[in-house]
Amino acid sequence: MLPLKGEEAFSQVKEVYEISKDAFSDALLYSDIPYEVFEKLYLSWVKEINISLIIAYRREEAIGYVFGYDSPFGKDFISKTSAVKKEYQKQKIYLALLYLGSELVKNKGYDTMIYHFQCEQKETFRRFAEGVEDNEKRYAVYVKEF
Repeated sequence: MLPLKGEEAFSQVKEVYEISKDAFSDALLYSDIPYEVFEKLYLSWVKEINISLIIAYRREEAIGYVFGYDSPFGKDFISKTSAVKKEYQKQKIYLALLYLGSELVKNKGYDTMIYHFQCEQKETFRRFAEGVEDNEKRYAVYVKEF
């Protein structure tokens, strides 16, 4: 596991792309985009915020990540995206990433974390005990042309 911040995290765009492409390719609204487009989209907004990224490796291969950023309002840490390549799912890598991510957030001094754009249909949606995870809001903002 490799925790990264700022410029170090920006240098890992290719790994984030490859993991995301593999992990999300079966999602209903997934559309494949070229790496160059992903890189421009990713870097266009993450350079404006203070991001933290943790990448899981198996030998030399990047197989999973979790990333988030400090809230612009300074009250919460926002968990943006987490993913594990399909071949390595159900091997507790995701749980390890969540644990390391929560430790990183605590070490930054936050006591709350916001998970946004999470998929409640996934079995891993409920991450913590009932009393720990709350203030849930449900909404959808997706459009895909077929």
